[in-house]
Amino acid sequence: MMMASAMPEDSSAGSSEEDSSSAVEFQHHLSVSYDTAISLVSGAVAGIVSRTLTAPMDRLKTVMQAGLGVPLRPPRLSKAEYKLRYGGGCWRACRHIYREGGWRGFFRGNGTNLVKVIPDEALRYTVKRRITEAITGDPDRATLAQHITAGALSGAVSQAIVYPLETTKTRMTVASGGEYRGILDCMRQTVRHGGLRGFYVGFVPNLAGIIPFQGTYFGFFFFLTGRYEERHEGRKPDPRTQLMYSVAVSTVAVLFSYPFNLVRTKLQMQGVNGRPILYRGMLDCIRLTLRYEGARGLYRGLVPNYFKALPSLSISLVLVKTVNDILQRTLQ
Repeated sequence: MMMASAMPEDSSAGSSEEDSSSAVEFQHHLSVSYDTAISLVSGAVAGIVSRTLTAPMDRLKTVMQAGLGVPLRPPRLSKAEYKLRYGGGCWRACRHIYREGGWRGFFRGNGTNLVKVIPDEALRYTVKRRITEAITGDPDRATLAQHITAGALSGAVSQAIVYPLETTKTRMTVASGGEYRGILDCMRQTVRHGGLRGFYVGFVPNLAGIIPFQGTYFGFFFFLTGRYEERHEGRKPDPRTQLMYSVAVSTVAVLFSYPFNLVRTKLQMQGVNGRPILYRGMLDCIRLTLRYEGARGLYRGLVPNYFKALPSLSISLVLVKTVNDILQRTLQ
């Protein structure tokens, strides 16, 4: 009788343990989903604000990369003649943009950029966090190498998904007034002339640039902020410190990745609406650029890019941390 009465007790205890285990597992999944949702919202908000504030510099940089209709120095012109005829740098590009579209011309392509940047930023920050968690178990204690690895992989994943919007954004940004009636018309023309593969023109140099860029950008920033919190007993860096970190990291990241960014733009724009086809691929584009324009040719548009990238990346990094902290405090 005693044994009979003990069995229900054991069964009840086992059932209680199972319920407890299920509850813990449910809470874990809920916590992961909660953190993922916050990362998505933080990344999207940061992307919208940062890209809109820096849209004029982004168009100036992209137009200069595309060469204002002269993407490569013609062989018949010496470098001195080319500079005299097509030089002028930022000032000439600004006059070109304003003459063609007025002050609104500096924001051409920004709508497409925002459509792209919401999933791009949200994916990058979210995937980066999930990869860091998978590698380390605790993102707040990740090493520099782990942060760099997670940043590089998150950049590759997000670009593979949103790259068709990147191509559309570049073409809309460089396009003359009236060349496209909108985002859908640009995408329709891309499919008509190049099929679905047309959306992935320049993807290889883009990937070659985004992996070291994202690795450096995310890796060093989150490593530095993490070490700051360790040294200051869990206190988060103030906005000034975050800005200092982000500017330093962005400067280095852009310098490494910029030539690939330029090559991507040239490949995306060649052959579009009557533009000449000059390159057979990434390596051929680099070779011809070095031959006719020198090493400086790979950094055409770098100045406006820094004026765009440094504030954009800095605003984005600081906003992500700030919005994330606010949401965590508000929703707890």
